[in-house]
Amino acid sequence: MSRLFYAQILLLLTYIIAFNGVSGNNDTCSASSEGPGSCAAETGGPVGGPVPPSVCFVVRTYWGHGDEHGGELRSFLKSLKDQDEQNWEAVFVVADKKPFPEMYTILESMNETRAWVFAEWIGEDYTPKIDGAWANGYHGTLYNMTDDAIRLCSPSTTWVVVTNGDNLYGRSFISTILATADEDTDLVSFDFYSRFNRPTMPPCDRFTPEYNHGHNCKRNNMVWCQVDLGSVAINRTRLMKEYRYFGELTYDYGVDESHNDGLMFQELLQDGWKIKRVEDECLFVHSPSIQSCGWNGGVWDDRDILYTGGDCISQEEADRILLEDSTIEKVDINVIHAGNYKTEYADARISIDGTVGCLRKKDALSASVWGVNAHHFGKGCTDKDDHERLENILKHFGM
Repeated sequence: MSRLFYAQILLLLTYIIAFNGVSGNNDTCSASSEGPGSCAAETGGPVGGPVPPSVCFVVRTYWGHGDEHGGELRSFLKSLKDQDEQNWEAVFVVADKKPFPEMYTILESMNETRAWVFAEWIGEDYTPKIDGAWANGYHGTLYNMTDDAIRLCSPSTTWVVVTNGDNLYGRSFISTILATADEDTDLVSFDFYSRFNRPTMPPCDRFTPEYNHGHNCKRNNMVWCQVDLGSVAINRTRLMKEYRYFGELTYDYGVDESHNDGLMFQELLQDGWKIKRVEDECLFVHSPSIQSCGWNGGVWDDRDILYTGGDCISQEEADRILLEDSTIEKVDINVIHAGNYKTEYADARISIDGTVGCLRKKDALSASVWGVNAHHFGKGCTDKDDHERLENILKHFGM
């Protein structure tokens, strides 16, 4: 069966769902290891907000976003419920070895009928990581699920945002999309808070004004390694009209599917899609970030950023690390941020106008740390402002 035929079937289902609703029958809510299943959450189905949705969030999530592991999914949903424009819906997809029953509990407890579950694929075939590395083919499966979910957003949808269940959106994110775009706009991109901010610069210092050239957060350059899925609103009408799929890119880049987000945006711009950029407002948090870590009272762990980009830990965990490992130091740094964070993010309970604690190795400026980071991320992950500096760094370390 061709992808085009399948897309037409999905489009038909979209209209059936819009006019008839979805019952939320538990017989179809969860998939077993034998195959996929799809449903609307018991909270009421895909449509039910005060106005027809114009923005559809396709949300990839898993059990690690639940209340028992930090409550990130609940925080994500709250950031949508706090939007100053309420014409949105959220479509959830899960692909994992372990089920996520708590997702339904969270949706029901928040009484949010605009959030519903499209598919939950559970089983050994959907194991995300093996020995710490992404499992072969996992991202291909996840992107195929994402593509199908996009096509089941409500027919009224103008913009689609693909994101993860641990991210956050500023209150004016949706209103800014609507105010920024005109009838010719295909993409609206946002600069964002990210743990991968300036990864070729010194640990911890990479978040300070000294290394960010006047920017308040990570600049969204809309290329591989310098963009995040959740930082871009996509014109859904054109996406569907041109039969664009994250799981099946137009060009062969010779890399695995884990890179398809940035590569998709690259090829859309290459093919003439028109973009409007929202710079330095920082209305998206690619979690975890040092900024959200700070305003929640945590300490940033920048000891090893090669594969994770760093992490947010508690003050107690930071104290334990410092006590047990004499090679680690804690520095208090002045982090970049947009001054609007106090009003945009409901969980910003602690000021980051001063400093945020950050852990790093004491030899953070050595070839074995800074040099290795710079070489690993390379020019492809380096903002254009830092290209010359990167060349000098690599030359200095003989790399």
